[in-house]
Amino acid sequence: MKLVVVVLVVGLTFASIGTDARPQIQSKNAHDYYKGLYVAGGLQQYSQYACFFDDDVASIRDFFFTVIFSDEMLAELKSTPLGTEMLKLLPKQDQEFIRKRSAGIYRYNKGIFLNGVVMYKDDLSSWVKISNDGKGRERFWFQRQTLRFAWIFEKPKALPPAFGHCERIPTDIKQNGENE
Repeated sequence: MKLVVVVLVVGLTFASIGTDARPQIQSKNAHDYYKGLYVAGGLQQYSQYACFFDDDVASIRDFFFTVIFSDEMLAELKSTPLGTEMLKLLPKQDQEFIRKRSAGIYRYNKGIFLNGVVMYKDDLSSWVKISNDGKGRERFWFQRQTLRFAWIFEKPKALPPAFGHCERIPTDIKQNGENE
């Protein structure tokens, strides 16, 4: 009799929970992955903006990228005597990045660093990267007033532009990601 009561109680307990007693896992998006990396200090150390695509397309839902604009980096460094001295000590590669008014873009998928690209200033609000074979061309447009961007693949075949928004990365947690 006790066994029947125990079985009945256990059965009613599972019936009241539902047929699927597994915990529900909340899916993450690109912004969640960014926040996790930011809190852990894992973003590229000079990143100024984190950018997210507007489209909820499965192929880019988990992607985000961070951006460093050399002109802003230069202005920040020149604003202090220590920064001015640091400029002189930078490796030649970093000095060239600043001199060419570049944008360094660090791409992440699901919080994992994929690659970094350097795009060169083309006009007032866009930067361009041409593929090594000279056939591919990407353009990154950024509006500092609205923090909106457009990413356009111009060659070899035109793809629809991707749009999104960026946010300033706070400086209260030091970022030490080594994404080279």
